[in-house]
Amino acid sequence: MSEHLAVQALWLAEVRGWPVLPVTPGGKVPLIRQWPEAATADASTVLWWWAAWPDANVGLATGHAFDVLDVDDQEAFNQAVPAGAAFPKGPWSITGSGGVHFYFRATGLGNRTRFMPGADWRGKGGFVVAPPSVHPSGELYHWGSGPSTPIPPVPHWLLKRLRPPVPPGRRSAVQGAPVGRYGRAAMRSEAQALARCVEGERNDRLNRAAFQLGQVVAAGHLDAGTVDRVLMDVALAIGLGEQEAEATIASGLRAGQASPRVKP
Repeated sequence: MSEHLAVQALWLAEVRGWPVLPVTPGGKVPLIRQWPEAATADASTVLWWWAAWPDANVGLATGHAFDVLDVDDQEAFNQAVPAGAAFPKGPWSITGSGGVHFYFRATGLGNRTRFMPGADWRGKGGFVVAPPSVHPSGELYHWGSGPSTPIPPVPHWLLKRLRPPVPPGRRSAVQGAPVGRYGRAAMRSEAQALARCVEGERNDRLNRAAFQLGQVVAAGHLDAGTVDRVLMDVALAIGLGEQEAEATIASGLRAGQASPRVKP
């Protein structure tokens, strides 16, 4: 088993480029100090660690190449997922206790405990134990879909659950550019027009709204993150698919930001 652990740690570091750290054999405690900074994809360091601790479990630092959705109560989590919500599958593994780790692209967010029923989030400053490590129960971690699987982005509905609500008094400071009357009016106008459009015109109208508001973002009157969330909420409410809407908003914002709008 120790040879398999070393080989997997080295492969994850050298081939995938994922920051690795050694964890207590059969446990979940890092064996190195200041592991959030010390975790590395450097092959020579990884080889040295597993020479020193040949039975060490394989830890992967989150918040760099990926974040991890840690589901330990699948039934509770499934009941909290919105009906029809997209759930793209990338790499995922089964823990020794029967839980599941789902890997998503890094969000820049930190760790969240029980942000949804039966689920934690491992982001910046976190780590997970990877296969073929040994769980404290004696069972092995194993891959459901291996680490070579492309890592998907976090679906919008899940990202909304992860972002804590911003107190009204701090909203503009936290989200970026201050939102004045001009920015609010522009966003309200575009959101209302999008909400009223008829089937067959929705995607084009969403692209136009993203472009117009992208111009306002580039001029410094709105924050791109706020625009993205507002337009996505409206797009989903009028029946557009999440992946289609996400691509349309991103394209429209990029084009609009290349041509800043001058405030009248």
